[in-house]
Formats: sequence, structure tokens, C-alpha cells
Amino acid sequence: MDDGGPTAAKSPEWAQTALDACLRQLPVDTIAYGKSVQVLRAWTEAGTAFCVVYRYQCFDGVLGIRCTFDEDMYGELPDSPEDFGCDIAVYAIGEPLGTVADRLRVDESGVHWWGDLDEHLPRPPAE
Repeated sequence: MDDGGPTAAKSPEWAQTALDACLRQLPVDTIAYGKSVQVLRAWTEAGTAFCVVYRYQCFDGVLGIRCTFDEDMYGELPDSPEDFGCDIAVYAIGEPLGTVADRLRVDESGVHWWGDLDEHLPRPPAE
């Protein structure tokens, strides 16, 4: 269980399952604009987060989101990786940015990052 530290870690398998659920949900999303999302890159950061770099119809440029597992959309520690991943797809990636656009951080490759960011912006693992 989380000790109240800065990140609620899950297993690497939990993180991968959540990411997989997110990526499966986007092309079939009928609630928001998930179907319009073009995923360019996605990865997990062990059991602490997943990242998705994507293009979105309502933004001129490349976006990146980093999601930790501290809380789900209800403010609770997520227990289902599938539900967590689907919620990120529909209610974060598939939705317009709104005021989040005012807080985007751009990395050296031009990706506009948002979500659960650290001092250093995410970097994809070497291929």
C-alpha cells in the first residue's frame, strides 16, 4: 500500500495493463474525441506512470500526457488497471485541454506535456 509518498507505485504489469487499456479504448471511444487521437508513442515508467505522446484534432502540435497512479478520476487510489486506462483515454486524452493548455510544458523535441509531471519532462525509452 502507498505510504503517502509522492507516487503511488503499482507493479510494472499493472502499469502496462493500464496503458494497454488506454490504447485500446481510444479508437473505439464514443464519449469524447478519442477516435480522433493519433498515438505517436506510448510507454510505462516501471510501476509509477505511463506516458502517451499523441496528436489531437483540437490542438495544433504534439501533446504528451504522463499519468501516475496516485488517484483515479474519483480521487481514490485506482485498483483496476483496465478502468484506470479507459478513464484516461476518455476523460483526459479524448477531451479538449481547456485550461490545461495554459500550463503545458514543451520539451526539446516540441512535445507539449501535461499531467503528472516531475521537474524533468518524460523521455521515451531507447528503441
